[in-house]
Amino acid sequence: STWLIPRILDAPGAVVTASTKSDLWAATRARRAQRGRVHVFNPEGLGDPDRPGGHPIPSSIRFDPVVGCADPVVAMERAEDMIPCPDDGGDAAKWAMLARDAFAALLYTAAVAGEDMAAVGSWVAHAANPGLAQTLEELVEGIEGVDEIMLDRLRAFCSTNDKTKT
Repeated sequence: STWLIPRILDAPGAVVTASTKSDLWAATRARRAQRGRVHVFNPEGLGDPDRPGGHPIPSSIRFDPVVGCADPVVAMERAEDMIPCPDDGGDAAKWAMLARDAFAALLYTAAVAGEDMAAVGSWVAHAANPGLAQTLEELVEGIEGVDEIMLDRLRAFCSTNDKTKT
């Protein structure tokens, strides 16, 4: 941070930095704001050291993983980006691949049904609910051009045992 702060302050144009520490933001935001807008992507709600109690720094940038996932390829790529998979071929890789397939199917279902990431989170949280499969099937029922491979992945996720779902 000590090395980076002066460079952020002296940069003549836009600056993009990535850090899990809020000290960069705290040390540079006021001066950078004099040049233009300062945007923050803070999905973890990291605290602001300038405020007592470390209140979260609000995000000014949003990312919705569901957007674009009505395309099955985008849904699979998004799932691959969000669920890392070790290359060792062991058990962790097997579980990561199962999770990716299920997550891609859930992202796809949300996108074609007009739902959001909160819905995906709810479906995952209630994966053991025996009525989930029917609920998800009803969401996509009657939607023209639904990808059958993604629906098969969705059905596989819903019909597997609870241990595998978790």
